[in-house]
Amino acid sequence: MPSNKKEGIIFGLFMCTGMVLIMSVYNIALQGFSSFTVGSVGILFAITFIVAFIAESLVEPKARKLALSFPYDKSKQINVIVALALCMVPQR
Repeated sequence: MPSNKKEGIIFGLFMCTGMVLIMSVYNIALQGFSSFTVGSVGILFAITFIVAFIAESLVEPKARKLALSFPYDKSKQINVIVALALCMVPQR
């Protein structure tokens, strides 16, 4: 888990990159690989990445505040991770 603002931004970049990459490959596979060119995939990836990173940047602070307000054992990091994940999904 990121412990400062810089680590949070880097963590968000990695998470958005992975999410957008996997979902882009999945969508292209559903529609057929032959219908896309490298240029169109690059543009699609860039636009989707920007939108996903902006959405993550807006949702994450609210989700963190909500997740930390619940009564649970915050000394175990796995509890905090699960609470954050469960709070981020409904807000997107």
